[in-house]
Amino acid sequence: VLLDQHEGSMYFSRIWLIFELFAALQLCPERVRLALPKKARLALHDALRSHSRRLADINADRAKAANSAEEGVLKELLSRTEGGMDAVNRQLGDLCAQLFVQQ
Repeated sequence: VLLDQHEGSMYFSRIWLIFELFAALQLCPERVRLALPKKARLALHDALRSHSRRLADINADRAKAANSAEEGVLKELLSRTEGGMDAVNRQLGDLCAQLFVQQ
């Protein structure tokens, strides 16, 4: 996954992308990788040093899709997972934190 930035990434504002990343995490977590452009990577390192910023702001409830029917279906599928949307947000946030530290 190529993110534009570590904080407030547009990637996590799209429900399809959250759904796809969550599905990949469930099926083959060892193959999931995150990448950041150099400028974003440097900003991440600064944030890690200061501990003053959140690593990832993932909220599947706020994510959107171009097609509202698809958005509803994806959110329904994610909400049916064990722990619901909170678990999805937490698992993806944990994954991002782990992968960001590896950058």
